[in-house]
Order: sequence, then C-alpha cells, then structure tokens
Amino acid sequence: MTQIVNPATGGVSSFFSSSAPLIIILISILLALTITILLYIFVLPEKRRKKLNGFFRGIADIFNFKGLLIESILKFFYVLLTFYYIFSGLFSMFTRDYFGNFNIGRGLLTMLLSPIIIRLIFELFMMLILLVKNVIQINTKLGKMNDQKKDEPQGSITENPFTPIENTTVYTPDTTPDTTVPFTTSFATPAPEHTETAKKEVFCPYCGVKYDRNENAACPSCGKNIPE
Repeated sequence: MTQIVNPATGGVSSFFSSSAPLIIILISILLALTITILLYIFVLPEKRRKKLNGFFRGIADIFNFKGLLIESILKFFYVLLTFYYIFSGLFSMFTRDYFGNFNIGRGLLTMLLSPIIIRLIFELFMMLILLVKNVIQINTKLGKMNDQKKDEPQGSITENPFTPIENTTVYTPDTTPDTTVPFTTSFATPAPEHTETAKKEVFCPYCGVKYDRNENAACPSCGKNIPE
C-alpha cells in the first residue's frame, strides 16, 4: 500500500484514506444508476403494476407520484403548530409582565387568534395541493377508462357491403287475365218517405158535416160539390 507523508501533521496516511471520498461518490453513482434502470424497467411502467406485490407497488406509487407526500407533511405541521400556540397561550396566562401583572389577555389572544391564522395559511397551501390531487385523480380515471376500451374486443366487419346478394328472386309481372268477378257493392235504394199532407177540414154549407177537402171534393154526406 502506498503511504503518503502528511506535511501538515507529519503523519503517514495511506492512498486509500486520501481518495476515500471520491471512491464513495463513484460507488454511490453506480449503485443509484443501476437501481434507477432496474426500477424503470421492472417496477415503474404502468403495465407491470398488476404483477407487483404490495411492497414494490408502494414504491411504484411513490416514484410515479400517485400520492402527494407534502400533503401529509403539511397536515402534521398544522396540527403541531395549532396545539403549540394553544398551550403556549395557556401557560403565558400565568406569567407576569414587566409591571407584575398576569398576561391573561395576551394568553387568550394567542390561544384564539393563532390557530385561526395558522388555519388560513395552511388552507391556502391545501387548496393548491387538492387542486393538483384532483387533476391526478381525473387523469387516473381517464387512463383506466381508455385501458378498458382498448381491452374490449372490437367486432370486425368481414362482409363486403358491395357484394351482390345471392339467391334473389326477380319480380316478373303476371300477365294471366283476371277471371275473378269484381267485387261490387249494391246498396238498397231507400224507399221514399211518406209525407203526410195536411188535412183541409171544411164544413158542408148544406148539411153541416165536417170532412177533409183533400180526400173528397164533394160532401160525403149530401154529395153536393162545394166550390173552393
């Protein structure tokens, strides 16, 4: 092993100890590059997701950004800071200020206003995160719908629409004379309605008998013809 004298300390150091940082960097780069290539080939492709177990599926979700890690981190710090200011305001109520008075008002303001301000700040960040999350979910659903459409068997048209139809019967007009008796409908002529003539009753001036002038021109009793 080659030994090198350190001029600053006068001690002896080996070549390996002096070049250790460079070797560590090279080995780390090679290992990282190897693992990255293997993940891109066997784990990260979406078509291999169904064949992965739970562990590698979780790794695929992390590197494919299926979930947002910043959402969990923001929730953690939101809860932490909220309870920190609540307890800080509570304990500050029992402390005294410069004049020897208790900081009750300051403690109450800290307990009430600080959680509200923290909530508003974190809601702004969560709105952006939820917007991105909804876009990711929509894209995931659309991708699943497209994959289902691709997997569905599509019917293929094998018949040629321009192929002439076989076994067709050609229509030929029938020239045989028609000997059947044509159907005729006879309607009975309605009998003329009998219209009754109004009676013309008169009195015979000779005998005084009442009779119908339309039926008898002469009096049926005395037989005398009475002029109209």
